[in-house]
Amino acid sequence: MHPHVHLRSMLCILASSLLVVGAHAGSSAEIYPSGRQIPENLRFFEVRLPKALHRPVDLSHVTLQDSDGRPIQSAFVDAPLTAEDGRHFTLFLHSDDGTASASPAGTSGRTLRAGKSVTLVINDPGVGRPLRKTWRVAASDESRPSPENWTFKVPRAGTRQALLVRLKSPISAASQSQIAVMGAENQRLSGRVVLSDGETTWCFIPSRTWMAGPYSIVALPDLMSVAGNRNCAIARAGKSEANCEAKQSRAFEIKPR
Repeated sequence: MHPHVHLRSMLCILASSLLVVGAHAGSSAEIYPSGRQIPENLRFFEVRLPKALHRPVDLSHVTLQDSDGRPIQSAFVDAPLTAEDGRHFTLFLHSDDGTASASPAGTSGRTLRAGKSVTLVINDPGVGRPLRKTWRVAASDESRPSPENWTFKVPRAGTRQALLVRLKSPISAASQSQIAVMGAENQRLSGRVVLSDGETTWCFIPSRTWMAGPYSIVALPDLMSVAGNRNCAIARAGKSEANCEAKQSRAFEIKPR
């Protein structure tokens, strides 16, 4: 095994273990996208918390700052959307493409501008300590998740070796469950999933040891790129395509030991 692959596999297993420990030990919040760069056409930020919120986050305690530290007015669409479990919420950004409400007051076009930097600041007491993350804004990204471009190393039979899938380009952390590993009779395998490397590496640790036989890695219809594009539809007005039920897959086979 290539040393870099072995290292990534070990980090995947460690991260997976920390997910379980963190659920009981009060680990820190996480802001996604987790990388240092975001596309100009980003649709939303996601915040994951170690403990459930007792009430929705107050948008008056959330600001998106420009490179000079000044708040970007009306950067967000409406109130944050809180998940049913109360442990993560989504902040939707204004857009200029007709897929969100009107642009921020006093501006034309989308909230994010390529070549600039932005900082998300959350000071809501319900979240705990203040959260802060800065990104560099890159050009718009209209790419879609493309399984044919993914690379991975087939795990060995009789082990619970991590299946590491290099995605080439980042996916939305909110759709990490939209990649599945299918086994015999097209049954989805159970296991833990960890995203890393700025959501460009998808790591799967099976609940049971790998058995020899045919498998496939499947991109389900709701798998999204970091900009919110799906295989069947770019997240932009007038650019959607018909069949959003289609799945894309990559077959592989685990040989007997």
